[in-house]
Amino acid sequence: MKVLRLFGLVLLLTICWSTGSALAGWEGEGSIDLGYTFLDQVGNRSASPETYDVYDDLGISLRGIRLRSTNGYQLNADFSNINLENRSFNARLRRPGRMNLSGFFRKTRRVYDFEGTTRTYRTRGGLDLTVMPYRTVKLSGGYSRAGLDGNILPTLGLFNGFREGVSGSPEEIQTDYSLDAYYFGAQFRLQKTVLGVRYRGTALTDNLDAKQDRSGRHLQITVFSPLPGYERLTMDGLFSTGWNRVDDRDNKRKETLFRGGGAWSLTDDWSLTSTLRFSRTDNEATGIETDNAVGNLFALRQFAHRAEAGVGYEFRSQDDLVSRTEANAFILRGMYRPLERLRLRGQVAFYNKEDNDKTTLVGDEDVIRHRFEVRYDHPDGHRLTIRYRDRRRDFEDIGAEADYQSVTSVLSIKVPRFGTGTGSYAYSKGDYRNTSSEFAFEQHVLTAQMSSVRFHHAQLSAGLTYLRSRLSSDLEKILFTVGADVVLRRGYSVGLKYQAHTYDDFVAFNRYYTANVFTVNVQKTVQF
Repeated sequence: MKVLRLFGLVLLLTICWSTGSALAGWEGEGSIDLGYTFLDQVGNRSASPETYDVYDDLGISLRGIRLRSTNGYQLNADFSNINLENRSFNARLRRPGRMNLSGFFRKTRRVYDFEGTTRTYRTRGGLDLTVMPYRTVKLSGGYSRAGLDGNILPTLGLFNGFREGVSGSPEEIQTDYSLDAYYFGAQFRLQKTVLGVRYRGTALTDNLDAKQDRSGRHLQITVFSPLPGYERLTMDGLFSTGWNRVDDRDNKRKETLFRGGGAWSLTDDWSLTSTLRFSRTDNEATGIETDNAVGNLFALRQFAHRAEAGVGYEFRSQDDLVSRTEANAFILRGMYRPLERLRLRGQVAFYNKEDNDKTTLVGDEDVIRHRFEVRYDHPDGHRLTIRYRDRRRDFEDIGAEADYQSVTSVLSIKVPRFGTGTGSYAYSKGDYRNTSSEFAFEQHVLTAQMSSVRFHHAQLSAGLTYLRSRLSSDLEKILFTVGADVVLRRGYSVGLKYQAHTYDDFVAFNRYYTANVFTVNVQKTVQF
């Protein structure tokens, strides 16, 4: 019966495709893809996110649909595994300068237990429409929905407060909710001035407990314009107002936001940018109003496109009836090209937050960040990039510290006679300490990918990812991939792909996993 249903679906798709190709005024191409995946797995199903959405089954896909009409319309679409639980699609119908209609859908799975029986399914989909009745007017609207249903394990610390025991097991939490959102707006252009208006509504529906339902409405107005008589100075502004509430208690949280900014090109080499933002949140249930204010200024100096240097400052303030915090941040940024194909970049940032009333949970906070990058582009298309990053956070009032450092190198190689290859190595370490405990890790990640040129209608590819983490955590993860694609006659092609997954956690006794995934694809290209 299962085979008959799949055969009927393939036949229906072929008939629809043939009928669509007969429509006058359209031409293009696309392909029908039939792929069977063989999955052999042993161990903890929740240990490998890469195989959450792998199904041992036949998948039907329509890929690379590209249609063009004689009156200027263009249709691009991809439908993947339309008969399986991991189905997805993206489609876009557009006429340049007049309209754009796009839609998407994706369904994914997550596994939470050893056997793979405790799982959730997440769906996301939406439609967006933009039309331009006039060159200076753009109207837009859209709708989207995100949903999650299934069972999760509370030991993961997710979704605290949801109902327990409904699924029949005291260790599981059942969840079933959807988030709907819609918007519509307009944008008007008068010479170089742009005015935008946008209204957005949201509704969270809990299908297991109506008391958890929430809704919100927001209105946003934006404006962008150069200063009349002085084109080097551009101004932008934003005003937003709205509310969110729990429907059962009908207590609203009102939100208002003002933002203004500007960019000033003093000369061809000097520029200034600044932003001021103020927001107020009014919680009707508690009667507390919270004010947030942010102001920043950044100056940039360029030196004949071979170097640049910038300095910035930001001030933050948060105030309510209980506590007040203030923060100051400084940033230094630079770029230098000693050679045409060699680029050096660096950035240093300092952040300090003071809890004036000593009423927040973490108190004062100090943060220091460094980021440096070296990139070299070879004339033959090779590229070498080396990055260094570190971050240190210090919460003196509660005796907590967090340190993180990482070094990453990426090498890309192009050899016209053979193919392309990319390899990377990343080393990172981190340490978190407080008055009662400490967690530290040291991690190595090695990746390599290669793709050959097509030789006698065949193309080969291979990839490897190796991860090793030590200290407080002790785990090893390997992913190996090899594949081949062969182009046959009359628009047919065959693809073969093999993946090997291994995961071993040497601390947790049941966190191990091994999987072999083999996929065979047969593809037929169709011309319209």
